[in-house]
Amino acid sequence: MFDFFEELSSAGAHRILALQDKASGLRAFIALDDTTLGPACGGIRTLAYNSTAEALTDVAKLASAMTLKCAIAGLDAGGGKAVVMLQPDMDRAAAFRRLGDFIEDLGGLFRTAGDLGTTNEDLLQIAERTSHVNTSSNQLSTATGQGIVNCIRACAIERGLTGLSGLHIAVQGCGLIGNGVARSLAAQGAKVTVADVDENKAKMLANEIGGRWIAADKILTTEVDIISP
Repeated sequence: MFDFFEELSSAGAHRILALQDKASGLRAFIALDDTTLGPACGGIRTLAYNSTAEALTDVAKLASAMTLKCAIAGLDAGGGKAVVMLQPDMDRAAAFRRLGDFIEDLGGLFRTAGDLGTTNEDLLQIAERTSHVNTSSNQLSTATGQGIVNCIRACAIERGLTGLSGLHIAVQGCGLIGNGVARSLAAQGAKVTVADVDENKAKMLANEIGGRWIAADKILTTEVDIISP
């Protein structure tokens, strides 16, 4: 039997809002991990979770990680996160507008943006109801992509390499973040191979950056120097 408070304890969380809107089909969680230094900051993940417990665990861990990220960056903010449980019958536009209402109700305690599975259109729907959302997808893509590229560079240095130029790197997914990663890697002189379940998206990105694309089910086993999943 599912026990919300037991799951909350297991996830290591202490403050999570459970959100539901029957009319739109919205089922979501917002986790406020820490607000000691300022508002809880973190993106919105949209995913077809296998269970409520899985979604609860995910939002708690993601929010906790955001607290660490904000601390490392020296920001006057804490960690937060939202997850939307994607449902087959969910009215997506209405659900994200309703999520915007809930975020607005928090009065700025939670500041958010996009994340895995959340589209720019979703963010625009939220922005109709609250100002506490960043809808600048290009800015997010570039900044997050550069952060991941810096991690890849650190791994390369650890292995005795001086830079990314000439390395063959595979990027799984050509959405908002994957797009930014692939473009940043190409700009650093890396040879980039991309893949996405939407092959047209992968082909288009590969053509634009001078890379190559392969089928989505082959990206994790292709012979490259580094894989960015």
